[in-house]
Amino acid sequence: MKPATASRALLTPGPASCQSPAVMDDDYEIINSPLETKITRDGITVEIFIYRGAAETGWLLEVRDHEGGSTVWDDPFETDRAAYDEAMRAIDEDGIGSFVEAVGISQPLP
Repeated sequence: MKPATASRALLTPGPASCQSPAVMDDDYEIINSPLETKITRDGITVEIFIYRGAAETGWLLEVRDHEGGSTVWDDPFETDRAAYDEAMRAIDEDGIGSFVEAVGISQPLP
């Protein structure tokens, strides 16, 4: 399988950025995966969000750091398990710190 590409953006602090994407828009029903979790390694905690629109089939993957930085994969995953596995692969191979490094808004990750 081709590696997924991801983009990173800094979310604006505020009530919406402190919540799961499922509560950001009342008009669009979001289904959150039960695989969503927080991961802490080397003193760094990130949240893994896996979600999809109720009418969609692909699962979206977002990893959010403690400062509001958000890494979102560009392509949806066929299953929530595949999205979770990709997040764990990225953490294992690239290190959890790769999600909290200073990166400009909406710049693609290498």
